[in-house]
Amino acid sequence: MTIKAILTGDLVRSRKVRNRKRIMMELKDVLEQTKDIYKAEYDLFRGDSFQLLLNSPIDAVAAAILIRSKLRHSATFSEEEWDARISIGLGDVTYIGESIKDSDGVAFQLSGEGIKELEKTKRRLIIKAPWKRSDTHFGLITKFADNIISNWSSYSAEVAYYRLMYKESQVGLAKRMGKGQSTINTRISTAKLELIEEYIDYIKEIIMWGQEEWS
Repeated sequence: MTIKAILTGDLVRSRKVRNRKRIMMELKDVLEQTKDIYKAEYDLFRGDSFQLLLNSPIDAVAAAILIRSKLRHSATFSEEEWDARISIGLGDVTYIGESIKDSDGVAFQLSGEGIKELEKTKRRLIIKAPWKRSDTHFGLITKFADNIISNWSSYSAEVAYYRLMYKESQVGLAKRMGKGQSTINTRISTAKLELIEEYIDYIKEIIMWGQEEWS
């Protein structure tokens, strides 16, 4: 059985955002980027909520962090914190409707369960999967990664965003961002970005293992 990933998300405290037009523009922009990079499909609904379908589930965490890093960086001049809660559901997709939000399957159901859990806590990232011990493999380490991301400054989020987008070395990032390499090095260290990249790689391995169990 083919496993896919569904990301269900909503903007954090969206009703209190003063520049709603800007935050929605940034959200749509990063969703389009995610669509292009990861060959995803997405829907926006209820004004501040979204869903993405990724055929390659191993890309789900990177896609979620890309979205969050873009939002957190884009709030630089707003004097507000912009972010999103994102629930990743892994599993099969049994029905595709006229839109992503009208579709169904285990991945959709688990993603929906996850977003309800997030709404009851201060956490903003969760992974739900149908195989045994998935909460053990995903749960605690994702809480740690989420805590790091939730405390990123706009500068940390910016370097994370460009790293995830272009997968460049520090030299390449310095050139792209118009900064000195020492500045990039400091921002990567402050953002604990190497730990986040290790987290992404670890989750990929667990998902690949889970695909074998689910098949």
